[in-house]
Amino acid sequence: MPRFKTSDGITIYFEDVGEGFPLVLLHPWPTDHAMWMLQVPVFSENYRIITPDSRGLGSSDKPEERYTLERLSDDMAELMDHLGLDEAFVVGNSLGGAVAEKFAIDHTDRVRASVWIGAPTFTMDELVMNFGGETNVPFSQIYIRELKLGYLNFWQKVWKPFMSYNFHESFVRTYIGNYLINYLFEDRYARLNADAHSLIELLKGLDETKDPLDNELAKLSIPSAIVCGDGDDTRPSCEKQHRAIPRTEFLVIPNSGHFCYMDQPAVFNRFLEDFLIKHSG
Repeated sequence: MPRFKTSDGITIYFEDVGEGFPLVLLHPWPTDHAMWMLQVPVFSENYRIITPDSRGLGSSDKPEERYTLERLSDDMAELMDHLGLDEAFVVGNSLGGAVAEKFAIDHTDRVRASVWIGAPTFTMDELVMNFGGETNVPFSQIYIRELKLGYLNFWQKVWKPFMSYNFHESFVRTYIGNYLINYLFEDRYARLNADAHSLIELLKGLDETKDPLDNELAKLSIPSAIVCGDGDDTRPSCEKQHRAIPRTEFLVIPNSGHFCYMDQPAVFNRFLEDFLIKHSG
């Protein structure tokens, strides 16, 4: 099981399969590399696929500290150093999308092209939800409050009832969709997130990111794309981001949610394949 140690002593778990130009896939909060199970077998036929677990998540270390977007971005740069990679395609979803954006800003020369899936525009307090009779409450406030009672409490009370934002109902109703959701979110992530402190610290760290990334992203010349599901609750933020960065490609995938690459993998994979070929140089 491949691991490497960062400059500040944190052990990061990653998987590395296939041969060819590197493609780094960055997973969402509060998950791990397994979220890319419908992409890795497909793209590893032509690319070298690197799927790290973010610090604080999966099988990587979960230090008792605040997690910053800058530190998560630097972790990816150090992973590429460890693997001897000068440049890569970088794709991320949600938290992973925000890390991909920050990586593109801080380490531009190492990004051939980047795709940001449901990666909300900061600041985080723009992302609100209605919950338990409360309206327009910053989602991180609700998440942190419920996570203090444990990951499974959060899953049962917050995410599971709002499943339509994460996955389209047609996916949820299928045998494989229902199985994957139960396996990932009620089994795998219940085990990996048994101690939810790192989930909370990741949210707090992101909550402290007060300057939107759009202005810096708009200055970049690297090819990029914004992708979201039509039922994704970050869609308004993605649309706002596209207005701020009009030159970036923009795709809304019908009949899908926040994890559109899982509930509509054929559509997403076809788009990503075309995008990678177009920018292979």
